[in-house]
Amino acid sequence: GASRVLAIDPLPDRRKTAELYGAEGVFADDVIAAVQDLTHGRKADSVIEAVGNDTTIQTATRLAAVRGSVAIAGLPLYPMLEIPILELFTGQVTLKPALCSVQEELPVLLPLVENRRLEPEKIVTHHFSLDEAPAAYKTFADREPGTGKVILTVAT
Repeated sequence: GASRVLAIDPLPDRRKTAELYGAEGVFADDVIAAVQDLTHGRKADSVIEAVGNDTTIQTATRLAAVRGSVAIAGLPLYPMLEIPILELFTGQVTLKPALCSVQEELPVLLPLVENRRLEPEKIVTHHFSLDEAPAAYKTFADREPGTGKVILTVAT
């Protein structure tokens, strides 16, 4: 339902995938200034951070408009993060860290896949068997160009 979605990612392949779903790809040395320019100084009403590290979380909080929100979907690797708390307070920004509960989300997501509103095959680039898990994790972690999501299949 968003009227405009900006996809910020340093990797061109991931921006291109977001563009397949209707997002505007943004790449700039200063993404905060770029978003301010694209939104005529307003910034983003909602920001989704999907990486989970200090730098991307800090950037996400600075991209949020006054009274905007930041959802942190990327699981941080460290128990403590540096978050610009004063900016959150002064901007009245809502921070929403959360893990995805697959059981809760499936009833909403499956009909979207069935009706072709979501097409997961557009983001899945690699398939591995479960016994190839170390290679699958390495493939995903190396972030080679063209690498999207990786699926592990359990042999039946």
